[in-house]
Amino acid sequence: MKAKTFNRSIQILIVTMLVIMAFFRGPHSQWLIIGAVGIWALFLLTTFAITGSKSIKEKIAKLIANRPKRPKRKAKTVIVPEIADPPEKILLRHVNCRITDKLKSAYPDATWEWCEETPVKLAAKGGTGRIKTAETGEYNYADVTIDQYARIKFNMMKIVSLDDAVASEGAAAPAKTEAEPVVDVEVWYDLMGRDVLQELITELNAHGHSFLIIKEPGEICVMDGEGNETKLEELENLPKKKWWSVLAKVFCDNGLKTSVEEDRIILSW
Repeated sequence: MKAKTFNRSIQILIVTMLVIMAFFRGPHSQWLIIGAVGIWALFLLTTFAITGSKSIKEKIAKLIANRPKRPKRKAKTVIVPEIADPPEKILLRHVNCRITDKLKSAYPDATWEWCEETPVKLAAKGGTGRIKTAETGEYNYADVTIDQYARIKFNMMKIVSLDDAVASEGAAAPAKTEAEPVVDVEVWYDLMGRDVLQELITELNAHGHSFLIIKEPGEICVMDGEGNETKLEELENLPKKKWWSVLAKVFCDNGLKTSVEEDRIILSW
């Protein structure tokens, strides 16, 4: 509040009090004087509040105006790398890597190539296509199936010309070398076990059997009511006994009840 306003209000208050004392006597003059002082005090408080709030607002405005401005941050530009190859080709490359991994799990030195003219369509839409393999034991081809869930399954096969087949009839079978131990049991089941077991189980179930026996060398047998065992088929490269616990889980995942004993695996359905 300005000093000039305050001095003027004092002068008005004094003049008012003199007028009251001159024209009014008794207790009425005291109440009038108290009222005049109260009005004067209220006027001072109101004036001080108004001028004080204006002063505070002015100071805040000055602080905001004098605040150093932050430099504007430049928006970061995100560079999206351009993919030169189309998505179908990238998907085919991914499928090729998965096929290679599965083959090398069973045959470490395996190589392969597509026999299909448009393997891109197979990778994108699924289906069955043929590949030619090398360093895969007695097999030289495989049918690769990609199902609707993008799972890859193999059917290994051996294709020879008629002349080679006739010539091989008279030739002595070469001695079999000991197979490398199978590390990926699930791949072994996809490549060598699934088709043999599914065909046998379908046939046995039709004849009333509810279980079969797999012995350590890979022999598949059934047992009659008198406890006699009959050999039906032989699984190639059956994983050794140390892998049977893992193999049992693979059988269970494919809907077969499994019991592992010391020298045999019993599959029931």
